[in-house]
Amino acid sequence: MCTGCSSPARSRRTRITINATSRITDAPTIRSLKFALQDEFEDWRDGEMLLQSLIDTPEKVDRAHRRQAALEALVMASGGIAGPGSLGEERSEVKENGS
Repeated sequence: MCTGCSSPARSRRTRITINATSRITDAPTIRSLKFALQDEFEDWRDGEMLLQSLIDTPEKVDRAHRRQAALEALVMASGGIAGPGSLGEERSEVKENGS
């Protein structure tokens, strides 16, 4: 269960940014982004472990799923974690696919 929907999305955006940089001219930026990406992963993992330890009944599982769905709906309604067209797609692709 992904109970922390925004951290993976932020990590995905950071990875796309790293992939779009030049190793020759952007090496310091790449190193900094990789440190940030590692921190994001560790924070997400720790948070996920904490949540899993707290969600220990079927009722809590249902409540967590409902809350996650509500939060993901808010993120999507606002254009996603990084906004339309900012995850490597062209704006026209976003409109055509309805994303």
